[in-house]
This record gives sequence, structure tokens and C-alpha cells, in this order.
Amino acid sequence: MGLMVSITTISLHGESASRAKLLAKEQLGPGYQYYVSSLSTSGKSGSASVTAYTDREIKQVKVQW
Repeated sequence: MGLMVSITTISLHGESASRAKLLAKEQLGPGYQYYVSSLSTSGKSGSASVTAYTDREIKQVKVQW
């Protein structure tokens, strides 16, 4: 169980997660904080669901690369 948590934590905060946040930021701009809520990768391709939020609103952004 501990290994699974570690792998999930690494994948949601690694290079692919950074790419997902960058793509979401390109869509919505710098006025939001970004959190990767789900991530799937295969080779150099991937997709993610990113939560973008401010103190006033929350949006879900789907990205692919």
C-alpha cells in the first residue's frame, strides 16, 4: 500500500504533471492555481484532468499531449 501511494504521489508531481499544469495555464492564464487531479501517460503521450482554482471559482481543464 505504501509503494502505491508513493508512485501516485510521484506521478502527480513529476514532469508529466508539470506539463499538464503548463498546458492548462496556456488555456486559462496565470490568474489560477493548478492541481493535477488525474494523470495518464503512455510513452511520450499523455492526458490529464487539471483543477484550476482561485478564491472565487474552480474549473476543470482536460489536457492532452
